Amino acid sequence: MDIGGTKLKYGLFETKENKRLSAPIYVREVNSRAGEGAEMLLEVVFSVCDAEKFDLLAVSTAGMVAGTVR
Repeated sequence: MDIGGTKLKYGLFETKENKRLSAPIYVREVNSRAGEGAEMLLEVVFSVCDAEKFDLLAVSTAGMVAGTVR
């Protein structure tokens, strides 16, 4: 999952027997809505995670992530 200022990009990969990743099964992107604040960004992240079935998650983002979520 790549969290950007305007887009959140993610994909699903399958691991091979030798533990190496295969080509992506699919790659998607949605608006991150990060400009609306940390709470909205997390809502988008959680909604994507809730909609997908996966065993492991890797996250990348540029710079620092700051904000308060209640």
